[in-house]
Amino acid sequence: METTLDHISETLQAQGQPRYRINQVRTAWFTQPNWDSVTTLSKQLRQDLAQQFSWLSFPTVKVFNSPKDSTQKAIITLADGQKVETVNMPNSRDTRTVCVSSQVGCGMGCTFCATGTMGLKRNLTVDEIVDQVRYWRWQASDVPITNVVFMGMGEPLANSDAVKQAINILINDCEIGKTRIVLSTVAFPGSLKRLVLDADFPDVRLAISLHAGTDETRGKIVPSHKRQTIQQIKEGIEAYLAARHNRRHHVTLEYVMLLDVNDMPTEAEALAKTFKHLSHQIKVNLIPWNQTDANLQRSSEQHMIVFQDILEQAGIPTTIRYSKGLDISAACGQLVVKPLS
Repeated sequence: METTLDHISETLQAQGQPRYRINQVRTAWFTQPNWDSVTTLSKQLRQDLAQQFSWLSFPTVKVFNSPKDSTQKAIITLADGQKVETVNMPNSRDTRTVCVSSQVGCGMGCTFCATGTMGLKRNLTVDEIVDQVRYWRWQASDVPITNVVFMGMGEPLANSDAVKQAINILINDCEIGKTRIVLSTVAFPGSLKRLVLDADFPDVRLAISLHAGTDETRGKIVPSHKRQTIQQIKEGIEAYLAARHNRRHHVTLEYVMLLDVNDMPTEAEALAKTFKHLSHQIKVNLIPWNQTDANLQRSSEQHMIVFQDILEQAGIPTTIRYSKGLDISAACGQLVVKPLS
């Protein structure tokens, strides 16, 4: 799966350019905002390359800024006219986290997630994934991007080849640490097994979008679950932990809290029973549902606290995690391409 950089390298080699020229382009590709800024190359060479290769894989970006928490959301128009969204979030230590998309839309169809209403349009290319981070690097370039989360549009493991290559580029060229990259997956049937068997897949952190303690409830809100069980997901997590676990490679269980759907004590008790034995290797994030067009409601504070207490009594570290970017529809589960009012 070749990238634009691969094609540039092939072009320079065909021209008889020395190897260091290729390295200069590669360095500039991840540090500079455009071809004009690559001053290590001659003006003529820059012009020639610019005529053949676009600096970004997408021609149009529209940015929305949150006055509430400084989160930024970009709606990206890709070369074929399709659109995806990516989010840039400030961290407490004057650094940034970027949330990237891996597909246009999503085929998983989770009932609480706005992206699922789009259906799956297509997978993103390696360039289209990496360029989301490259784009944000040049915005407020004095504030470093230290974390990348694959929690935007799409199911990353349904586009695993491109995601794998993109992650390696983020690690090697953007200098993002492995434990600062989080891959979020709904763990559709067979996906965790394939991930464990792929010894070359980078050791990033894994977040499982679980959202239920029982198969009956998960099957109602996560359509792909109807062909598997939570027990099978648990076994996949166990295999992943056995292959990849260290003190910084815990697995996170993501749990969107929906009023009277999955926030009952019985769901918490089932979840605790299933995962109690992994309490030192996992943690749970309870995520208050962020408003979409779905006919659902966010859990009450009381329900969330009771749910959290049940899990923590079982020894499972549990956090209620509130999302950023709510005022610009950039929060967890809200990414969908439609005009903002």
